[in-house]
Amino acid sequence: MTPGQAPSDVVIAEKIREDRLRQMGVEVVRWVWADLQAGRLPGILRRALGRAGLI
Repeated sequence: MTPGQAPSDVVIAEKIREDRLRQMGVEVVRWVWADLQAGRLPGILRRALGRAGLI
């Protein structure tokens, strides 16, 4: 965030950036620390790699 920028503006800008990446054919994977701590990250990454046809 930059000074004067609302959190909602940051979220919207990130969504737009992700949408542009997806339009280019890039697989965007979102995870949070809780996913890592709970052991969910390997499954998240496995599914993303499967969607990308890499596994």
